[in-house]
Amino acid sequence: MKNFKCLAVNTFWKFLNLPKANQFNKSLLNGDKVQNKVLFRLLKNNLSCSYGRKFNFDKISSIEQFQKEIPLTKYENYIPYINRISKGETGVLTDEKVLLFEPSSGSTSARKLIPYTESLRKEFQRGIIPWINSVYKQFPETTHGRAYWSVSPVNSQEGYHGIMPVGFDNDSAYLGFISRFLFSCVAVEPDNIKELKNIKKFRNETMACLLYTEDLSFISVWSPSFLKLLLDWYLQNSEEIYTVIEKRYNHHSAISRINKLKVLGKSTDVFEKIWPDLKMISCWTDASSRKGAQHLKKYFPNIHIQGKGLVATEAFVSLPYSRGCDPVLAIESHFFEFINEKGDCLLAHQLKKNHCYSVVVTTGGGFYRYNLEDRILVTGFIGNTPTIKFLGKTNNVSDQFGEKINELHVSKVINSVLDGINYKFCMLAPDYHGTKYGYTLYIEHKETLPAGTANKLEKGLCENPHYKYCVELGQLRTLRIFYIEEKGYNIYEARLSKQGKKIGDIKISFLTSLDGWSDYFKGEYR
Repeated sequence: MKNFKCLAVNTFWKFLNLPKANQFNKSLLNGDKVQNKVLFRLLKNNLSCSYGRKFNFDKISSIEQFQKEIPLTKYENYIPYINRISKGETGVLTDEKVLLFEPSSGSTSARKLIPYTESLRKEFQRGIIPWINSVYKQFPETTHGRAYWSVSPVNSQEGYHGIMPVGFDNDSAYLGFISRFLFSCVAVEPDNIKELKNIKKFRNETMACLLYTEDLSFISVWSPSFLKLLLDWYLQNSEEIYTVIEKRYNHHSAISRINKLKVLGKSTDVFEKIWPDLKMISCWTDASSRKGAQHLKKYFPNIHIQGKGLVATEAFVSLPYSRGCDPVLAIESHFFEFINEKGDCLLAHQLKKNHCYSVVVTTGGGFYRYNLEDRILVTGFIGNTPTIKFLGKTNNVSDQFGEKINELHVSKVINSVLDGINYKFCMLAPDYHGTKYGYTLYIEHKETLPAGTANKLEKGLCENPHYKYCVELGQLRTLRIFYIEEKGYNIYEARLSKQGKKIGDIKISFLTSLDGWSDYFKGEYR
């Protein structure tokens, strides 16, 4: 049944942003020209900042000169500049005012603080607007109901770094003022979510709000496992959540809704009945999130699950745009370069189908030729703009003794050896047991894996000559398997949350450099 308020708001938002969406469509056909304009707009806007003066932005007249004069960078290169910004200094990385620092949620390194400017926010909007418009176009029924966008509870580590605030309140902060207002009219969000630091209360309040919403038509989260945990929380703690619904909403309507929920029961496929208007779920589906998306499909067998594009804290890289195609490069958002296997830096229109690259961005936030260390595969083109598939992080490396294990290789090995095995959670990690370090596959699976699985995994890891050498020298023992009894992802999430990672942003990685997991998981080695 149509909610006419939601229909009116979503339709107005759609037509408000239609010119920008149409412009993006045109840009896909002329990506090389668009990228040239993006770069020189960025340089012109930041001529006077410290970084711009240091590297003579005012004298750069071509992309080739830009690539020659400006070095490739990593986050560590920006720490001195970020420290200056945190003390209140202006004109450091950009001529523009820094609004706040947004913390990254990388699962393998310490927290990074990314400077956010109004220009960077607009660059994200140039990706968000065509994506949302494409959703409305492909799934017009989503305009008839309300939407839930992933919101994380406030992290205790957020606050200030120096005099600079740290962290947006929620995802809607990336939108413009009018869009944020329209978003608030149709968004499903507990009004006290920003104050909730307790994970149990966060899940109770969030699920109470979602369950009370009968006309939910669209869900956007980052990790599919995050959404699955919320759904499982309801199946296991329904009475607690019903109590929250009674307290939060009008007594008569609350009781009526609770009674309906009780009649529907608590099987894993009940959620399509709870939200009969739900048409689409947006979440990560690539790399280490692939299995989580497959599990989520069991809860929503008839709902379209759309894979998100590649979106980092630092940059908006790609967006789902055409059904049946992988996400397309956000050609209007930032200036992009791509490092090939030979180490050459190529431009977007120079990429080749079925080739792999690492992504480099220059953004309005003040990061120049910044290596995101995200590995992508080019799967096709729309116009002369590439469609891409995220493969994994090139900087997710575990290196205790020089073995240099990376996530891309581990992902390939695990997917090959465990193909067809329906495990709930799986991760490789260094593990100190007895007198020697080695690697352990932590897996949540009820049955013992087939005989020889550990040997096959070990053989795959030994394709890395550094790992093989460390095993042969006796620095590392051979791989073992630890069987997790239950709640593998919950425990993984809880440990990373205590380290300052946002709950809604935590994704499963096939590899972590953190050790000691047998002290957290309940289970046994076999």
